[in-house]
Amino acid sequence: MQISTVQAAGGRISLRVEADTVFIAGEIDQLSPREFMAGFFELVHNMALSESLAEVKVDVTKLEFLNSSGIKEFLSWILQRNRVPPAKKYRINFLFAPTVTWQPITLPRLRDLDPGGILLTPVAERPTVPMAAVR
Repeated sequence: MQISTVQAAGGRISLRVEADTVFIAGEIDQLSPREFMAGFFELVHNMALSESLAEVKVDVTKLEFLNSSGIKEFLSWILQRNRVPPAKKYRINFLFAPTVTWQPITLPRLRDLDPGGILLTPVAERPTVPMAAVR
């Protein structure tokens, strides 16, 4: 799968896909994030099916805030995936940062929609290396 970076909400949101991983970063606090999330998730869903992927990783480690309207868009994608015949259904594996407040609280509720098909993988923070140390 490949989708170039999509900037939304005046550049406050970044959505992109590389190989089997979706990267979502920024803050989703818009009244209607459906405007940019629904079409994006539709593309991801269709590409996952057409490429017969067993799993789509969703890296939200850099998604600092997600409001209830944004949660609803994730929910819609998961429910769309749940309607796929079992032989074609792909898993969704959320890569998350346990230190980002909303993630360890909200993501388990999404997993409850399909405990075998929605996975949660905590990702440890990678320390930032100062550029002076690289030289």
